[in-house]
Amino acid sequence: MWGAVSGIAGAAGVFLGGVLSQGPGWRWVLFVNPPICLLVLAAAFWLLPGQSGRERPAGFDIQGSVPVTAGMLLLVYALVRAPQVGWGTAQTIGMLAGAGLLLAAFVVNEARSRHPLVPFSILRIKGLAAADAAMLLAFAGIFAMLFFVTLYMQEILHYSPLKAGAGYVPLPWASLSREPSRRS
Repeated sequence: MWGAVSGIAGAAGVFLGGVLSQGPGWRWVLFVNPPICLLVLAAAFWLLPGQSGRERPAGFDIQGSVPVTAGMLLLVYALVRAPQVGWGTAQTIGMLAGAGLLLAAFVVNEARSRHPLVPFSILRIKGLAAADAAMLLAFAGIFAMLFFVTLYMQEILHYSPLKAGAGYVPLPWASLSREPSRRS
């Protein structure tokens, strides 16, 4: 179910992104998530039982959340700005180095924290690190494909955003395997 919903949602998302881009404008895609988040939050309060009789969870690792959030924000900002200011400029190199230092501080904090955000002990589970790396590569490939094929369709083939989005609609069904029919 998870795989089927992910495939259908991916194709629907790209198509609906084309609808929004061609219609009111690409900035409207930023208004899609907030109402969905509100619906999920309301459903969570309605469906999940209260936690009043239970013990409170252990402390939140604020010392880990700050460097990882700042490090990832700085990394993304550096990658977005680098094409305009240049990859070899002091600004880009400084931001990338700063992001690396913040993320290294996060790793050091997580190794020492009593209640880490990311307990590195889970990587000792046989096969988990390899499975995580495989999924990272798979999703990196899928997202890169969606990005570059969309650019190709719009910049080279001169498709409209709607037509480029519609090009992805058959994608989930292409991966469905069907058993060959048996003749008696």
